[in-house]
Amino acid sequence: MSVAAWWTGTRALIILVRIIVNRKNDHNEVRILSDVLSGLIFASFVVLAISFLCEVPVKGLVATSGIVAIVIGLALQSTLSDLFSGIAVGIEKPYRLGDVISLDSGVSGRVVQVNWRSIHLQGSDHNLIIVPNNLVAKAQLINRSLPTPMTSQTLDIRVHPAVPVERVINVLKAALHGCHHISHAPSASYIDCLTLAGDGTVFRISFSAVSYGHLVDARTEVFSQVQRHLFHSGIPLTVKELYPQEEWTARLLSPAELLTRSELFCSLSVASREKIARVMQTIELREGQFLFQAGDAPKSLFIIASGTVKTIPQKRMNEETHYILGPGESLGVVALITGHPYNVTARALSVVHGFQLDAAHLAEVIDESPELAKELEISVKNAIEVMAKAEQADVAKMNNSSQGFLDRLKKMLVKKGASE
Repeated sequence: MSVAAWWTGTRALIILVRIIVNRKNDHNEVRILSDVLSGLIFASFVVLAISFLCEVPVKGLVATSGIVAIVIGLALQSTLSDLFSGIAVGIEKPYRLGDVISLDSGVSGRVVQVNWRSIHLQGSDHNLIIVPNNLVAKAQLINRSLPTPMTSQTLDIRVHPAVPVERVINVLKAALHGCHHISHAPSASYIDCLTLAGDGTVFRISFSAVSYGHLVDARTEVFSQVQRHLFHSGIPLTVKELYPQEEWTARLLSPAELLTRSELFCSLSVASREKIARVMQTIELREGQFLFQAGDAPKSLFIIASGTVKTIPQKRMNEETHYILGPGESLGVVALITGHPYNVTARALSVVHGFQLDAAHLAEVIDESPELAKELEISVKNAIEVMAKAEQADVAKMNNSSQGFLDRLKKMLVKKGASE
């Protein structure tokens, strides 16, 4: 009966301790502390029960228990270190379930489980990483979910030493403007010039993803846009401790080269691209300058050589709904072919260099080479998705038959050519 009473009292005390410790409903974070306190209470019950019920001297029992505890402690030194480190981390609470953390060892991931021995992290490659609490307690820890879930990363690039620093920074800013997966909030991204040397100028690009889950997509997009903008701007990368022998020419792509890399015109024959390139005209825009506005009559199509252009659909004229176009991309094509007014407003986000092809010159080229109209039909159909993204065009209203497309194209361009 006495044993039952002791056991009942001990269980009641353990339950009371668990209630007090878990009063904030953070069971996962304080489970380690709760389990340790329960274990100490249970061990105390065993010692007191043996002492009072079996009339065993407490001093001798404690001394014996101490020796046994020392032996067990030495054998379980690593495990106990993890245990008490877990208690310390649990009390301090530097992270919570769901937070993204990084350790100075290079390990990073989202916290998916916390227990008495270790924490479980889910890495960006979706693998499970188990880190002992002992290492977590000693490591320099960065919680990337606090105070906001935004996650930042840096990218270092080395470019030709002859390229002016200001020019590179402008090109890199234009590249970041074209990224959809990074945050464009103030101070969320910036560019620094780190070193000036004969083997190249090093720039650091800092950018932020809205959350850890978007970091991989954001990083891939930044790499892609930076490579694209540097290439189209004629800025070569260099290798550390390898001094470039050639001079920097600062040459942008010619109209023919640009057409070769354009989503819209790349499928045309070489001869057709050369004919179109001969009649294209150069355009330059300052930052903030409009290329055209919604409702304007279509007169030309445009291809961007360098820089970025923002297009905002007419039906949703706000800065939150937009598309960003960069080097090699075209705009104004659907409006020129269908004769409908531009249904987007296009504004330069940076200094923009490009080319325009007006209806009259395109009509002349088609007059000389009627087969070009057929090639343009195939090209436009292949680029429907790009045009729809850039201009939100109502492509469904266009006649999908080949003859209908050719008639519309020829009539529209010939009419424009005759009127100008």
